[in-house]
Amino acid sequence: MGLPKGFVSRLSRKDYGPNLMVFFAGREDQIHFKLYAAVDRGGYHIADLLTLNPGEKELIRAVRWAITHDVSPGFREVMKNLLKEMGYGQVAEKI
Repeated sequence: MGLPKGFVSRLSRKDYGPNLMVFFAGREDQIHFKLYAAVDRGGYHIADLLTLNPGEKELIRAVRWAITHDVSPGFREVMKNLLKEMGYGQVAEKI
């Protein structure tokens, strides 16, 4: 269904010896993934998302990406309610 635009450019590489390199998702992408997972899994990932302390613009970008993966009205409503519960009512109103 697609990764967030620019995902590969935000990866950070860490080498562990001569034969192992690991790429880590950037903060912005983690926000995208955690928001989608929190809505999809009934809030299971909320603590992780809150730890990232996303700003309004970051969440709006994450919402726009997430709703391309589940276009149902129910998903959108659950997302709005979750954002309000997390203290991001201003973002919920922009959906």
